[in-house]
Amino acid sequence: MAKLIVKREKSFLSSARKFKVILDGEIIGYVGNGEEAGFDAAEGEHIIQVGISMINGISRKLKINITQDEALMVVKPNPVMWVILILAVIVGANLGIGLSRGYFSLPLLIVLIILMGVSTVFAVGLKQVK
Repeated sequence: MAKLIVKREKSFLSSARKFKVILDGEIIGYVGNGEEAGFDAAEGEHIIQVGISMINGISRKLKINITQDEALMVVKPNPVMWVILILAVIVGANLGIGLSRGYFSLPLLIVLIILMGVSTVFAVGLKQVK
Protein backbone atom coordinates (compact mmCIF):
# COMPACT_ATOMS: atom_id res chain seq x y z
CA MET A 1 0.00 0.00 0.00
CA ALA A 2 1.27 3.43 -0.94
CA LYS A 3 0.49 6.70 0.83
CA LEU A 4 -1.53 9.59 -0.57
CA ILE A 5 -0.94 12.85 1.31
CA VAL A 6 -3.36 15.73 0.79
CA LYS A 7 -2.29 19.12 2.10
CA ARG A 8 -4.90 21.90 2.18
CA GLU A 9 -3.54 25.42 2.33
CA LYS A 10 -5.07 27.75 4.91
CA SER A 11 -7.64 30.13 3.45
CA PHE A 12 -10.62 32.23 4.50
CA LEU A 13 -12.81 30.81 1.71
CA SER A 14 -14.57 27.63 2.86
CA SER A 15 -12.51 27.67 6.05
CA ALA A 16 -15.28 26.32 8.27
CA ARG A 17 -15.85 23.18 6.20
CA LYS A 18 -13.76 20.07 5.72
CA PHE A 19 -13.07 19.04 2.13
CA LYS A 20 -13.89 15.53 0.96
CA VAL A 21 -11.04 13.58 -0.61
CA ILE A 22 -12.50 11.48 -3.42
CA LEU A 23 -10.32 8.79 -4.99
CA ASP A 24 -11.71 6.86 -7.96
CA GLY A 25 -15.24 8.05 -7.16
CA GLU A 26 -15.23 7.05 -3.48
CA ILE A 27 -14.79 9.29 -0.43
CA ILE A 28 -11.66 8.13 1.37
CA GLY A 29 -11.53 10.87 4.00
CA TYR A 30 -11.59 14.57 4.81
CA VAL A 31 -9.03 17.35 5.16
CA GLY A 32 -9.60 20.53 7.17
CA ASN A 33 -8.43 24.09 6.56
CA GLY A 34 -4.64 24.31 6.91
CA GLU A 35 -4.37 20.58 7.61
CA GLU A 36 -2.55 17.66 6.05
CA ALA A 37 -4.07 14.18 5.89
CA GLY A 38 -2.59 10.85 4.82
CA PHE A 39 -4.53 8.01 3.20
CA ASP A 40 -3.59 4.48 2.17
CA ALA A 41 -3.99 3.88 -1.55
CA ALA A 42 -3.04 1.22 -4.04
CA GLU A 43 -0.12 1.97 -6.33
CA GLY A 44 -0.93 3.01 -9.88
CA GLU A 45 -3.12 5.52 -11.69
CA HIS A 46 -6.11 7.05 -9.93
CA ILE A 47 -8.59 9.88 -10.39
CA ILE A 48 -8.75 12.35 -7.48
CA GLN A 49 -11.07 15.21 -6.58
CA VAL A 50 -11.10 17.38 -3.48
CA GLY A 51 -13.80 19.79 -2.27
CA ILE A 52 -17.18 20.14 -0.62
CA SER A 53 -19.70 19.33 -3.37
CA MET A 54 -20.63 20.23 -6.93
CA ILE A 55 -22.76 23.09 -5.58
CA ASN A 56 -20.29 24.41 -2.99
CA GLY A 57 -17.09 23.92 -4.96
CA ILE A 58 -14.96 20.96 -5.89
CA SER A 59 -11.77 20.53 -7.87
CA ARG A 60 -11.68 19.17 -11.37
CA LYS A 61 -10.90 15.49 -11.74
CA LEU A 62 -7.15 14.97 -11.84
CA LYS A 63 -5.39 11.82 -12.97
CA ILE A 64 -2.50 10.98 -10.64
CA ASN A 65 0.06 8.23 -10.40
CA ILE A 66 0.78 6.95 -6.90
CA THR A 67 4.18 5.31 -6.60
CA GLN A 68 5.43 2.93 -3.94
CA ASP A 69 6.61 5.86 -1.82
CA GLU A 70 3.84 8.44 -1.71
CA ALA A 71 1.98 11.08 -3.68
CA LEU A 72 1.59 14.61 -2.33
CA MET A 73 -1.40 16.68 -3.42
CA VAL A 74 -1.79 20.38 -2.59
CA VAL A 75 -5.27 21.90 -2.38
CA LYS A 76 -5.69 25.65 -2.49
CA PRO A 77 -8.51 28.05 -3.28
CA ASN A 78 -8.43 29.67 -6.69
CA PRO A 79 -7.60 33.42 -6.46
CA VAL A 80 -10.29 34.04 -9.08
CA MET A 81 -12.80 33.25 -6.33
CA TRP A 82 -12.14 36.61 -4.65
CA VAL A 83 -13.03 38.48 -7.85
CA ILE A 84 -16.17 36.36 -8.36
CA LEU A 85 -17.17 36.85 -4.71
CA ILE A 86 -16.79 40.64 -4.92
CA LEU A 87 -18.73 40.78 -8.21
CA ALA A 88 -21.49 38.61 -6.73
CA VAL A 89 -21.79 40.91 -3.71
CA ILE A 90 -21.98 44.02 -5.93
CA VAL A 91 -24.55 42.48 -8.28
CA GLY A 92 -26.56 41.06 -5.37
CA ALA A 93 -26.57 44.42 -3.59
CA ASN A 94 -27.75 46.21 -6.72
CA LEU A 95 -30.46 43.61 -7.19
CA GLY A 96 -31.55 44.07 -3.57
CA ILE A 97 -31.59 47.86 -3.86
CA GLY A 98 -33.73 47.58 -6.97
CA LEU A 99 -36.18 45.24 -5.26
CA SER A 100 -36.48 47.59 -2.29
CA ARG A 101 -37.40 50.42 -4.67
CA GLY A 102 -40.10 48.38 -6.32
CA TYR A 103 -38.51 47.20 -9.55
CA PHE A 104 -37.01 43.89 -10.58
CA SER A 105 -33.97 43.49 -12.84
CA LEU A 106 -33.93 40.17 -14.66
CA PRO A 107 -30.49 40.80 -16.28
CA LEU A 108 -28.92 41.37 -12.85
CA LEU A 109 -30.51 38.17 -11.54
CA ILE A 110 -29.15 36.24 -14.53
CA VAL A 111 -25.65 37.69 -13.97
CA LEU A 112 -25.82 36.72 -10.29
CA ILE A 113 -26.85 33.15 -11.13
CA ILE A 114 -24.04 32.86 -13.69
CA LEU A 115 -21.48 34.21 -11.19
CA MET A 116 -22.57 31.69 -8.58
CA GLY A 117 -22.38 28.86 -11.11
CA VAL A 118 -18.92 29.89 -12.28
CA SER A 119 -17.73 30.15 -8.68
CA THR A 120 -18.32 26.44 -8.06
CA VAL A 121 -16.25 25.46 -11.11
CA PHE A 122 -13.21 27.54 -10.13
CA ALA A 123 -13.46 27.25 -6.34
CA VAL A 124 -10.77 24.66 -5.62
CA GLY A 125 -7.37 24.20 -7.20
CA LEU A 126 -5.61 20.83 -6.99
CA LYS A 127 -2.12 19.89 -8.11
CA GLN A 128 0.27 17.00 -7.61
CA VAL A 129 3.57 18.08 -6.10
CA LYS A 130 5.27 14.72 -5.67
